[in-house]
Amino acid sequence: MKKSAAEIMKEIKAIKEQIAKIQAKEKEYAYKVVAENGTTLFSREYDFKAFRNQIEALRKREIELKVAIDTFNNKTQIEGLNISMIAGLARLAQLKNEIDHLEWFLKKGSVDQNYNTPIKVLNIDSDIITEEIKKLSEERSSLLIAIDKTNLNSAIEV
Repeated sequence: MKKSAAEIMKEIKAIKEQIAKIQAKEKEYAYKVVAENGTTLFSREYDFKAFRNQIEALRKREIELKVAIDTFNNKTQIEGLNISMIAGLARLAQLKNEIDHLEWFLKKGSVDQNYNTPIKVLNIDSDIITEEIKKLSEERSSLLIAIDKTNLNSAIEV
């Protein structure tokens, strides 16, 4: 069956939520209430193997989906660019990091409040930093659009 990357990611998220629910239920069912004399006051039917089998089946499907996504990301070229999806995703992370770093310089109120220390003043024109942030943001937006377009127009066999 073929699915889009977005559909696969939704399925992976749903699997993780299912596993969390099963694990929570297992924690409830795994214990019984016993009186001091050893008499069981309250117990639920608990089948350890059944819970394990449910979780194992979901984890197996999760791995299949993640392998399909990884294969897609490594082999698929981003539409309109000459880079793989994995390289594009790595570049997105770099751009976010660089934008966050440069925005730090533009924050107001970062002057040292210790009066015994000289005041630090930015040693570069803030317009240069603003222009660089704009350039990186435009690259990031273009890359995001290209990745989304590729994801929407591509089907992955799962």
